[in-house]
Amino acid sequence: MDDAEYAIHYLMAKYGQWIAEAADVPGDEQFAKVPSIAELRKLNDTRLLGEPLIIGSPDDAIEMPERYTDYTHLAMGMSLPGLDPKKVRASMRLFAKEVIPHFRRKARAAGRSGQSAMRAGASR
Repeated sequence: MDDAEYAIHYLMAKYGQWIAEAADVPGDEQFAKVPSIAELRKLNDTRLLGEPLIIGSPDDAIEMPERYTDYTHLAMGMSLPGLDPKKVRASMRLFAKEVIPHFRRKARAAGRSGQSAMRAGASR
């Protein structure tokens, strides 16, 4: 979070400003009220436009999506405004090395259990 906090705060403030200015939907002005960085640090569930942000260690990046069982896809934006591109690439490599393999193993295991259930159903 330390490396990304200013970039995340900037992004939240910019999107909040644009949404509030557009005022397409009643209540959009609330998006302009972005908590300070200190307040964001205290939140257990930081969100951008209503969607949870995955921020932290590889363990955090594994644990957070597993809380949300109705998601099947993940869209990521790791290159935030103002972040050093070297840090972004390092973060991407870490994610690819430590997070993606976890979900691949989980998907393979789910596929095997699903195939076993299909075979068991076919043999009845």
